[in-house]
Amino acid sequence: MRDIDFRFYDTFLKKIFVVDDMNSYEVWECICDDRFESMQYTGLKDKNGVKTYRKDIVKYMENVADGHFVEAIVVVDLDFTGVNFNYAAEFEVIGNIHKSPELNPELIKQ
Repeated sequence: MRDIDFRFYDTFLKKIFVVDDMNSYEVWECICDDRFESMQYTGLKDKNGVKTYRKDIVKYMENVADGHFVEAIVVVDLDFTGVNFNYAAEFEVIGNIHKSPELNPELIKQ
C-alpha cells in the first residue's frame, strides 16, 4: 500500500509545508480552506530517493525514436499524464511550480 502524504502551499504566506499526520486537525483545515493548495505524494521517488508530489517539476530522458533521447521537463500530475516512464529509466525532481516557477515548462513555452 502506498503512503498517503500531502504537502500544502499557503498562497498567503507563499510557503510550502508538509503535514505528517493525515488525521490531524491541520490537514482538514488546509483541505477546507481555499488559501491552501494541496500537493499529493504520487507514490514514486526520484533517482535520489526524493518523494515526488503533484506539481513537482521533474527532468528525465525521453526516448523519442529508436534510441534517440531528449531531455524532457514536465510538471507532475497525479497520474504523470504525458510522461512515458516505460522509456524513462530514472527521473529527477528539480523543483516545483511554487518554489521554481522559472523551471515550469508550461510558462517557458509562452
